[in-house]
Amino acid sequence: MSLARSAWCAVLAVIAAGAAAPLAAQEGDEPIDRVVAVVGSSAITYTQLQEEFYSLYSARGLRPPTDPAVVRREMRNLLDSLINSELLYQEALKDTSIVVTPVEVNDAVDETMRSTRQRVNSELEFQAELRRSGFLGIDDFRRWLAEQQARELMRRRKREKLLTDRVVSPVAPTEREVREFYDSRRDLLPPQPPTASLKQLVIRPVPSQAAKQRAQALADSIANEIRNGADFAVAARRFSHDVASAQRGGDLDWFRRGVMVRPFEEVAFSLKRGTVSNPVETVFGYHIIQVQQIQPTEVKARHILIMPDLDSTDIARARALADSLRALVVAGASFDSLQVLYHDPSEEREAVGAIIDSLGPVYGAAINSVPDGGVTEVFALANEGGAPPKFAIVRVMERRPAGPAPYDQLRERIRQVLGESMGWQKYFDELRRKVHIEIRDP
Repeated sequence: MSLARSAWCAVLAVIAAGAAAPLAAQEGDEPIDRVVAVVGSSAITYTQLQEEFYSLYSARGLRPPTDPAVVRREMRNLLDSLINSELLYQEALKDTSIVVTPVEVNDAVDETMRSTRQRVNSELEFQAELRRSGFLGIDDFRRWLAEQQARELMRRRKREKLLTDRVVSPVAPTEREVREFYDSRRDLLPPQPPTASLKQLVIRPVPSQAAKQRAQALADSIANEIRNGADFAVAARRFSHDVASAQRGGDLDWFRRGVMVRPFEEVAFSLKRGTVSNPVETVFGYHIIQVQQIQPTEVKARHILIMPDLDSTDIARARALADSLRALVVAGASFDSLQVLYHDPSEEREAVGAIIDSLGPVYGAAINSVPDGGVTEVFALANEGGAPPKFAIVRVMERRPAGPAPYDQLRERIRQVLGESMGWQKYFDELRRKVHIEIRDP
């Protein structure tokens, strides 16, 4: 295979990944191949190594590095990977329990051909590129693909068998190894958008005592009507202020403990099937609950929510409270302590590493000019369905600019991946002691 064919194979990898990068060999390069490693009786060529190098960066949507030291390091790492891949293939060939049928290979080839052709403008262009890259035509390319797919299927079966038989198992990496793994690959990580870690204190307007009494009286009368034969679903659609569930006749579907607010949950998990509860007060209002089905760890229930009316005085009182709490925070009061006393429990307390653009325009505008450790002005949170607004104060704990994901965010995932990789490396190290391997300068 020439270097031109190698470049085309890399382009195919890019096409399949939906990325693009200039991978063709530079003008004047000689189409000369050479052996860079010998594994048993098999050779790994520079062409194979070049394909892996270009495909690795192309699949990530990155340009290959030009620094000779970086290129050399990456080439050496990739050569180790190719040696391990060849070792695994040779072990799969020895295992008589592993079988790959021609039908499986053809199916894999067909899928690769189909996905590749979809990303080329026309069939004529596809065939022309194949010829320019050293293939005699589609049949020649299919034969090459079939060989690659057959080898990969064999390796995959052997890999699965080794894991199933627990021949290969993860190794626990040290914290230093996890950190070194991150540092060595940081430049290869896809860029992350700007993020921020936030704490918020949300104040919900509280209705007057008279409004609460009216709401409770209405909830009582609805509950009595249902006990006297009124249809629960009809009443929910007519009276419930929970718009989403009202459209379903009050249906909340199945839920476990810890999902609903505590007063609601305590009653729901104590009711007998079919029983209609007395009105249950929560921060949302008054709920009439009926449990329809019961299982050991969850219940299926429906409810009708009656919310007390709020007037402009109630909203103004909530805003004034929010303003006074912000003043306390600015003066040095504990944000966490004020959260415990005043925060609306139906709202999130904090967000760690939230993508700023995903927070929405209201939060984005509020935190835009606030430095790390600072607090926003009080701002209104518009509620769906025309419900009265809540008022929020946000403390910006930390901002992270666009760039690679931070170490603390990836630590546990790296620990898992590295542990699995180290388990495999232990297996390959044992194989290398049994097989003749000769590595030449890549």
